Amino acid sequence: KTTGIHKVIKKSFYFLHKNKSRFMAVFCAFSLVTKGRKGYLLLVERDWPSRQSAPVSAVTPSRDFARLERLIFMSDASNTMSQNASQGNYSPAAVRRFSEAQRRTKALASPGLADILRLVPSDDQMAKIVLAFGVEAGDVDELTGAGSNMVREQYELMFPILVTRIRGEQNFNGLRMHLDRVVDGLIRSAYGAANFYENRRMIAKDAADSYANGDRDEDRMGVDGADNRVDGLRRIAAENGAKAYALSCVASGACAAYEELMGQAWKPYTRDNGRSLSRDVAAVQADAMGF
Repeated sequence: KTTGIHKVIKKSFYFLHKNKSRFMAVFCAFSLVTKGRKGYLLLVERDWPSRQSAPVSAVTPSRDFARLERLIFMSDASNTMSQNASQGNYSPAAVRRFSEAQRRTKALASPGLADILRLVPSDDQMAKIVLAFGVEAGDVDELTGAGSNMVREQYELMFPILVTRIRGEQNFNGLRMHLDRVVDGLIRSAYGAANFYENRRMIAKDAADSYANGDRDEDRMGVDGADNRVDGLRRIAAENGAKAYALSCVASGACAAYEELMGQAWKPYTRDNGRSLSRDVAAVQADAMGF
Protein backbone atom coordinates (compact mmCIF):
# COMPACT_ATOMS: atom_id res chain seq x y z
CA LYS A 1 0.00 0.00 0.00
CA THR A 2 0.96 3.67 -0.32
CA THR A 3 1.28 4.22 3.44
CA GLY A 4 3.51 1.21 3.76
CA ILE A 5 5.73 2.44 0.93
CA HIS A 6 6.00 5.86 2.58
CA LYS A 7 7.08 4.22 5.81
CA VAL A 8 9.68 2.19 3.98
CA ILE A 9 11.05 5.36 2.36
CA LYS A 10 11.21 7.19 5.71
CA LYS A 11 12.98 4.28 7.35
CA SER A 12 15.38 4.00 4.45
CA PHE A 13 16.46 7.61 4.84
CA TYR A 14 16.72 7.08 8.60
CA PHE A 15 18.95 4.04 8.17
CA LEU A 16 21.04 5.92 5.62
CA HIS A 17 22.47 8.11 8.32
CA LYS A 18 22.98 5.24 10.76
CA ASN A 19 24.04 2.25 8.73
CA LYS A 20 24.69 2.10 5.01
CA SER A 21 24.28 -1.67 4.74
CA ARG A 22 20.84 -1.52 6.33
CA PHE A 23 19.81 1.20 3.92
CA MET A 24 20.83 -0.94 0.94
CA ALA A 25 18.80 -3.87 2.29
CA VAL A 26 15.70 -1.72 2.70
CA PHE A 27 16.20 -0.25 -0.76
CA CYS A 28 16.35 -3.74 -2.29
CA ALA A 29 13.17 -4.66 -0.44
CA PHE A 30 11.49 -1.52 -1.77
CA SER A 31 12.53 -2.43 -5.30
CA LEU A 32 11.09 -5.93 -4.88
CA VAL A 33 7.78 -4.50 -3.71
CA THR A 34 7.48 -2.10 -6.63
CA LYS A 35 8.75 -4.35 -9.38
CA GLY A 36 7.35 -7.66 -8.18
CA ARG A 37 8.54 -10.88 -9.75
CA LYS A 38 10.72 -9.14 -12.31
CA GLY A 39 12.66 -7.26 -9.66
CA TYR A 40 13.11 -10.46 -7.67
CA LEU A 41 14.56 -12.26 -10.66
CA LEU A 42 16.95 -9.41 -11.44
CA LEU A 43 18.17 -8.68 -7.90
CA VAL A 44 18.10 -12.09 -6.21
CA GLU A 45 18.37 -14.82 -8.80
CA ARG A 46 20.39 -12.67 -11.24
CA ASP A 47 18.34 -13.93 -14.15
CA TRP A 48 19.93 -11.53 -16.66
CA PRO A 49 19.18 -12.06 -20.36
CA SER A 50 22.08 -13.59 -22.22
CA ARG A 51 23.95 -11.17 -24.47
CA GLN A 52 23.42 -11.91 -28.12
CA SER A 53 26.58 -12.68 -30.03
CA ALA A 54 27.23 -13.02 -33.71
CA PRO A 55 27.57 -16.52 -35.17
CA VAL A 56 31.04 -17.90 -35.55
CA SER A 57 30.69 -18.02 -39.32
CA ALA A 58 29.60 -14.37 -39.57
CA VAL A 59 31.96 -12.30 -41.67
CA THR A 60 32.01 -8.73 -42.96
CA PRO A 61 29.87 -8.45 -46.12
CA SER A 62 31.76 -7.84 -49.33
CA ARG A 63 31.28 -4.87 -51.65
CA ASP A 64 29.36 -6.98 -54.15
CA PHE A 65 26.97 -8.11 -51.41
CA ALA A 66 26.45 -4.51 -50.26
CA ARG A 67 25.79 -3.46 -53.87
CA LEU A 68 23.28 -6.32 -54.22
CA GLU A 69 21.54 -5.15 -51.04
CA ARG A 70 21.23 -1.63 -52.47
CA LEU A 71 19.77 -2.98 -55.70
CA ILE A 72 17.27 -5.13 -53.78
CA PHE A 73 16.31 -2.14 -51.64
CA MET A 74 15.77 0.03 -54.72
CA SER A 75 13.68 -2.75 -56.27
CA ASP A 76 11.52 -3.05 -53.15
CA ALA A 77 11.19 0.73 -52.97
CA SER A 78 10.07 0.83 -56.60
CA ASN A 79 7.42 -1.81 -55.98
CA THR A 80 6.20 -0.01 -52.87
CA MET A 81 5.99 3.34 -54.62
CA SER A 82 4.18 1.89 -57.63
CA GLN A 83 1.65 0.04 -55.45
CA ASN A 84 0.95 3.04 -53.23
CA ALA A 85 0.76 5.37 -56.22
CA SER A 86 -1.84 3.13 -57.86
CA GLN A 87 -3.83 3.15 -54.62
CA GLY A 88 -3.60 6.93 -54.33
CA ASN A 89 -1.43 6.96 -51.19
CA TYR A 90 1.29 9.13 -52.79
CA SER A 91 0.89 12.30 -54.79
CA PRO A 92 2.13 12.45 -58.40
CA ALA A 93 4.83 14.93 -57.29
CA ALA A 94 6.21 12.45 -54.74
CA VAL A 95 6.26 9.67 -57.32
CA ARG A 96 8.02 11.95 -59.80
CA ARG A 97 10.67 12.92 -57.23
CA PHE A 98 11.28 9.27 -56.38
CA SER A 99 11.59 8.33 -60.05
CA GLU A 100 14.09 11.12 -60.60
CA ALA A 101 16.15 10.04 -57.58
CA GLN A 102 16.10 6.42 -58.74
CA ARG A 103 17.21 7.39 -62.25
CA ARG A 104 20.07 9.51 -60.91
CA THR A 105 21.15 6.71 -58.55
CA LYS A 106 21.39 4.29 -61.45
CA ALA A 107 23.22 6.88 -63.55
CA LEU A 108 25.88 7.27 -60.85
CA ALA A 109 27.02 3.69 -61.44
CA SER A 110 27.14 3.92 -65.24
CA PRO A 111 26.33 7.40 -66.60
CA GLY A 112 25.59 7.89 -70.28
CA LEU A 113 25.39 10.84 -72.63
CA ALA A 114 21.61 11.06 -72.18
CA ASP A 115 22.07 11.46 -68.41
CA ILE A 116 24.41 14.40 -69.02
CA LEU A 117 22.13 16.14 -71.51
CA ARG A 118 19.25 15.81 -69.07
CA LEU A 119 21.11 17.90 -66.47
CA VAL A 120 23.13 20.48 -68.41
CA PRO A 121 21.58 23.62 -69.92
CA SER A 122 20.24 23.35 -73.45
CA ASP A 123 21.67 25.40 -76.32
CA ASP A 124 19.00 28.08 -76.03
CA GLN A 125 19.27 28.19 -72.24
CA MET A 126 23.06 28.45 -72.43
CA ALA A 127 22.78 31.39 -74.82
CA LYS A 128 20.52 33.16 -72.32
CA ILE A 129 22.94 32.44 -69.47
CA VAL A 130 25.85 33.91 -71.45
CA LEU A 131 23.89 37.08 -72.17
CA ALA A 132 22.55 37.46 -68.63
CA PHE A 133 25.71 36.70 -66.64
CA GLY A 134 28.52 37.30 -69.12
CA VAL A 135 30.16 33.92 -68.54
CA GLU A 136 32.43 32.18 -71.03
CA ALA A 137 31.00 28.94 -72.42
CA GLY A 138 33.45 28.32 -75.28
CA ASP A 139 32.79 27.60 -78.91
CA VAL A 140 30.54 24.58 -79.43
CA ASP A 141 32.22 23.45 -82.67
CA GLU A 142 35.71 23.66 -81.15
CA LEU A 143 34.69 21.74 -78.03
CA THR A 144 32.91 19.05 -80.02
CA GLY A 145 35.88 18.76 -82.38
CA ALA A 146 38.27 18.46 -79.44
CA GLY A 147 36.34 15.48 -78.08
CA SER A 148 36.20 13.90 -81.51
CA ASN A 149 39.93 14.38 -82.08
CA MET A 150 40.76 12.70 -78.76
CA VAL A 151 39.10 9.49 -79.88
CA ARG A 152 40.39 9.65 -83.45
CA GLU A 153 43.99 10.22 -82.38
CA GLN A 154 43.81 7.24 -80.02
CA TYR A 155 42.29 5.14 -82.79
CA GLU A 156 45.07 5.94 -85.28
CA LEU A 157 47.85 5.60 -82.71
CA MET A 158 46.74 2.34 -81.11
CA PHE A 159 45.34 0.60 -84.20
CA PRO A 160 48.55 -1.27 -85.17
CA ILE A 161 49.14 -2.27 -81.53
CA LEU A 162 45.74 -3.33 -80.22
CA VAL A 163 44.22 -4.78 -83.40
CA THR A 164 45.31 -8.39 -83.84
CA ARG A 165 44.64 -11.02 -86.48
CA ILE A 166 42.88 -14.25 -85.59
CA ARG A 167 42.55 -16.80 -88.43
CA GLY A 168 43.21 -14.13 -90.98
CA GLU A 169 40.61 -11.70 -89.65
CA GLN A 170 41.17 -8.50 -87.68
CA ASN A 171 40.10 -8.54 -84.04
CA PHE A 172 39.07 -5.09 -82.76
CA ASN A 173 38.20 -6.14 -79.20
CA GLY A 174 41.35 -4.66 -77.66
CA LEU A 175 40.97 -1.35 -79.47
CA ARG A 176 37.27 -1.22 -78.74
CA MET A 177 37.85 -1.75 -75.01
CA HIS A 178 40.49 1.00 -74.98
CA LEU A 179 38.21 3.49 -76.74
CA ASP A 180 35.37 2.50 -74.42
CA ARG A 181 37.48 3.56 -71.45
CA VAL A 182 38.59 6.79 -73.13
CA VAL A 183 35.01 7.83 -73.83
CA ASP A 184 33.92 6.63 -70.39
CA GLY A 185 36.42 9.00 -68.75
CA LEU A 186 35.07 11.98 -70.69
CA ILE A 187 31.49 10.97 -69.93
CA ARG A 188 32.12 10.67 -66.20
CA SER A 189 33.91 14.02 -66.10
CA ALA A 190 30.98 15.73 -67.81
CA TYR A 191 28.45 13.93 -65.63
CA GLY A 192 30.21 15.03 -62.44
CA ALA A 193 30.16 18.66 -63.61
CA ALA A 194 26.51 18.34 -64.64
CA ASN A 195 25.53 16.98 -61.23
CA PHE A 196 27.39 19.79 -59.48
CA TYR A 197 25.63 22.38 -61.66
CA GLU A 198 22.23 20.87 -60.90
CA ASN A 199 22.92 21.04 -57.16
CA ARG A 200 24.03 24.69 -57.41
CA ARG A 201 20.97 25.51 -59.49
CA MET A 202 18.59 23.98 -56.96
CA ILE A 203 20.29 25.86 -54.10
CA ALA A 204 19.90 29.16 -55.94
CA LYS A 205 16.28 28.34 -56.75
CA ASP A 206 15.44 27.49 -53.13
CA ALA A 207 17.14 30.67 -51.92
CA ALA A 208 14.98 32.78 -54.24
CA ASP A 209 11.81 30.94 -53.24
CA SER A 210 10.14 32.83 -50.37
CA TYR A 211 8.53 29.62 -49.12
CA ALA A 212 11.83 27.72 -48.92
CA ASN A 213 13.89 30.68 -47.70
CA GLY A 214 13.64 30.75 -43.93
CA ASP A 215 15.55 34.04 -43.52
CA ARG A 216 13.42 35.91 -46.09
CA ASP A 217 16.56 37.71 -47.30
CA GLU A 218 16.18 37.12 -51.04
CA ASP A 219 15.84 40.89 -51.65
CA ARG A 220 18.32 42.10 -49.04
CA MET A 221 21.24 44.04 -50.49
CA GLY A 222 24.77 42.79 -50.01
CA VAL A 223 27.52 44.46 -48.01
CA ASP A 224 28.74 47.82 -49.44
CA GLY A 225 26.33 47.66 -52.37
CA ALA A 226 27.54 44.27 -53.60
CA ASP A 227 25.30 41.49 -54.86
CA ASN A 228 22.98 39.97 -52.34
CA ARG A 229 23.01 36.31 -51.38
CA VAL A 230 20.63 35.11 -54.09
CA ASP A 231 22.48 37.01 -56.83
CA GLY A 232 25.73 35.37 -55.75
CA LEU A 233 24.17 31.91 -55.78
CA ARG A 234 22.73 32.52 -59.23
CA ARG A 235 26.10 33.58 -60.57
CA ILE A 236 27.77 30.47 -59.08
CA ALA A 237 25.13 28.29 -60.73
CA ALA A 238 25.59 30.09 -64.05
CA GLU A 239 29.38 29.67 -63.99
CA ASN A 240 29.09 25.96 -63.21
CA GLY A 241 26.44 25.61 -65.88
CA ALA A 242 28.89 26.93 -68.48
CA LYS A 243 31.52 24.42 -67.30
CA ALA A 244 29.09 21.52 -67.46
CA TYR A 245 27.88 22.60 -70.90
CA ALA A 246 31.43 22.77 -72.27
CA LEU A 247 32.31 19.30 -70.94
CA SER A 248 29.09 17.90 -72.37
CA CYS A 249 30.10 19.20 -75.81
CA VAL A 250 33.45 17.40 -75.50
CA ALA A 251 31.70 14.19 -74.46
CA SER A 252 29.23 14.49 -77.34
CA GLY A 253 32.07 14.82 -79.85
CA ALA A 254 33.81 11.77 -78.39
CA CYS A 255 30.63 9.67 -78.60
CA ALA A 256 30.03 10.73 -82.21
CA ALA A 257 33.59 9.82 -83.22
CA TYR A 258 33.36 6.48 -81.44
CA GLU A 259 30.16 5.59 -83.32
CA GLU A 260 31.72 6.56 -86.62
CA LEU A 261 34.92 4.57 -86.07
CA MET A 262 33.55 1.46 -84.36
CA GLY A 263 30.26 1.24 -86.24
CA GLN A 264 28.09 1.24 -83.12
CA ALA A 265 27.02 3.77 -80.51
CA TRP A 266 29.00 3.96 -77.27
CA LYS A 267 27.23 2.44 -74.29
CA PRO A 268 28.24 2.61 -70.62
CA TYR A 269 29.61 -0.57 -69.13
CA THR A 270 27.13 -2.42 -66.93
CA ARG A 271 27.93 -5.60 -65.06
CA ASP A 272 25.50 -8.38 -65.87
CA ASN A 273 25.18 -10.79 -62.95
CA GLY A 274 22.15 -12.58 -64.35
CA ARG A 275 22.24 -16.18 -65.53
CA SER A 276 20.84 -17.11 -68.91
CA LEU A 277 20.11 -20.68 -67.79
CA SER A 278 18.88 -22.05 -64.52
CA ARG A 279 21.05 -24.32 -62.43
CA ASP A 280 18.97 -27.36 -63.27
CA VAL A 281 19.28 -26.83 -67.02
CA ALA A 282 22.99 -26.12 -66.71
CA ALA A 283 23.46 -29.32 -64.65
CA VAL A 284 21.62 -31.38 -67.28
CA GLN A 285 23.73 -29.90 -70.09
CA ALA A 286 26.95 -30.46 -68.15
CA ASP A 287 25.96 -34.08 -67.49
CA ALA A 288 25.16 -34.58 -71.17
CA MET A 289 28.58 -33.24 -72.16
CA GLY A 290 30.30 -35.42 -69.59
CA PHE A 291 31.73 -32.55 -67.53
